[in-house]
Amino acid sequence: MHQAKLSTALGLVLAAVLLGTGVDAVLNLGDTFKGSIVVDDEDVVQFAAIAGSKITLTMKAAKSNVIPQMELIHLDTGNNIILPTNSGKKKLTLKAIELPFTGMYEVRMTGAVGTIGDYSLKTKEKLKGVTKPSLEEEVAAGGNLGGLSFGAKPGYILSGTISAPKKSEAVVGNPTIVLSGDEGGEPQPLTGMFNKKGNFIIADLTLKELGTYVVVTPNEGLTGIMKAKLKLNVKKNKEKKKTVEEGVPGPF
Repeated sequence: MHQAKLSTALGLVLAAVLLGTGVDAVLNLGDTFKGSIVVDDEDVVQFAAIAGSKITLTMKAAKSNVIPQMELIHLDTGNNIILPTNSGKKKLTLKAIELPFTGMYEVRMTGAVGTIGDYSLKTKEKLKGVTKPSLEEEVAAGGNLGGLSFGAKPGYILSGTISAPKKSEAVVGNPTIVLSGDEGGEPQPLTGMFNKKGNFIIADLTLKELGTYVVVTPNEGLTGIMKAKLKLNVKKNKEKKKTVEEGVPGPF
């Protein structure tokens, strides 16, 4: 039932966008949603996620006869990640779905073959392998160590090292960062400093927007190998898991 309701997920970043759009809730992955399917009904929840993460969605009838059916869509592209799917039973689990894009996703829930009733939706997220982006390649003199991109949510904290190995004749220049797809967005200097070895150490940088970031580092020396090893600290971004009920207004 499409009574607009917002959890604290991404807070003010998303609240203004989603009010009045027929979205039942905006969740943090890890939250549980409780709703009810009625005749000719479709419940909708949304969440933010980053490319390469794996999510699990479990929709289960709650003392009702509803046969859960789910569809998963990436909103920015409109791509169906999972077409409408049901198991013919009162529980449906879409396990370890690897997400291809960073951005907002939407889960559309109905009762298969006209079934109705109360249900719960549990969400889980695994970020293994996507919070430590790295790149190593030979860079021509005057060229850039470029193409190092990664997805992030608001509140993720970036740190890391950009270096040239001892035998490399490359020299690390001042790196920049830009949000991909940000029209007119200018690359910004990364916060950090050079150590005695000429390596650039990225200080803790809090990322403020949901999206794909690109780090570019110039080679101010001769042709040689350059390396970038980054880390995303997601712990401070995490909110406590909560249960969100359909039709109960939540805080912004």
